Amino acid sequence: MNEHLCEFQKSLWEKLDSKGFEKVKQELSLGVYSGKKKNYAEEWLRIQEEAIIVEKDSRKESREEKTLKIAQDANTIARSAKNAAFWASLGAIIAAICAIISVYITINKS
Repeated sequence: MNEHLCEFQKSLWEKLDSKGFEKVKQELSLGVYSGKKKNYAEEWLRIQEEAIIVEKDSRKESREEKTLKIAQDANTIARSAKNAAFWASLGAIIAAICAIISVYITINKS
């Protein structure tokens, strides 16, 4: 008897799979199913809803991971730009010192 119910449920769920979530939800609200069919259809619908939630959570997590990776890359680029600016400033300071020394030497030679 129990095996028959499992086959009945499996067969019904295959039919529900082919109809799709929205169609089954609509049919349930219209009272198309009754008795065990209704119970199995409601159970199928709950399982589908949970799967949708899990998929949405997974996509959200994936987006968050991508956002984090982009932020980390941006920080790396910013650090590199900061370092480049530091060395450029240091080079400009050294060049200014060299120019001052050159002018000083030129003035004192005359």
